[in-house]
Amino acid sequence: MKRMVLALALAATVISGSVAVAGAIGGPAFALREYIYGYQTIDYRVAFRGGEWAKVGVVGTNSSNLDLFIYDEFGNLVAYDVTYIDNYCEVTFYVTYPQVYTLRVVNRGANVNLFDIATN
Repeated sequence: MKRMVLALALAATVISGSVAVAGAIGGPAFALREYIYGYQTIDYRVAFRGGEWAKVGVVGTNSSNLDLFIYDEFGNLVAYDVTYIDNYCEVTFYVTYPQVYTLRVVNRGANVNLFDIATN
């Protein structure tokens, strides 16, 4: 139940956050209940509209430290969240023109982590 509340809170924050945001082409994208094994990385490719702010959030299960990195179409790092808070990462970045970004979730710990990822 707590996990469902966290996922719903993440979706609401990402979609209706205090910053004026628009986001992914085709609307909000969710990958719910994704597993990431210890010391592994998962990449997602998402197209964002240009001239708007984008927001990406990750909520994990507290079983290991998750980090979030955002790369533009040229492989440049444009945003990241590498705090030691195990269960939550969030980044906001400005998309200058429509392009596909890579959203990289990294598990820094040895344990499997179950997480949700959302974009606005």
